[in-house]
Amino acid sequence: MGFGTELFGGGEDFLGSPKLREFSCLILDVQVPGIDGLELQLRLAAAAHPIPIIFVTAYGDEKRARRRCEVRR
Repeated sequence: MGFGTELFGGGEDFLGSPKLREFSCLILDVQVPGIDGLELQLRLAAAAHPIPIIFVTAYGDEKRARRRCEVRR
């Protein structure tokens, strides 16, 4: 399909990427090493880089879903 991909070891690695502004979508597990996926989302939004994120996880729960909705407001 022509999409480029890149893998990162954790949230800090992604935030430290020199190509951070080039990414147009992030597929992210809630449970990543270091800062969790929801914290990464908050940091991206605070840095004026609200990249669209697709969250995937095997550890979903109602509390996390509510936190996710609050971040979007």
